[in-house]
Amino acid sequence: TKNGETVSNTTTLGTGMVATANGKTYDIIIEGDVNGDGLVNIADAATAMTGVRGTENISGAYAKAALAVNNKTSGSLSILEVMAILNKL
Repeated sequence: TKNGETVSNTTTLGTGMVATANGKTYDIIIEGDVNGDGLVNIADAATAMTGVRGTENISGAYAKAALAVNNKTSGSLSILEVMAILNKL
């Protein structure tokens, strides 16, 4: 999990989790899954909006998941990412 706990092989993957295989660790990033629950829904748009407004710092895998909806790999979150997430619903 995003807290470092091991999960079963039937658990839904979410942004912020990591997978380890053959001694290598991979970050899980799901395009638009800004809150890490494995789904893309209104909660992700709301979370991204808190980052745009500056009331919450969205960083790491979560920022990458938000930026990915607009094919961006870096930069600041904007209302464009929030709208792109809403368009995925």
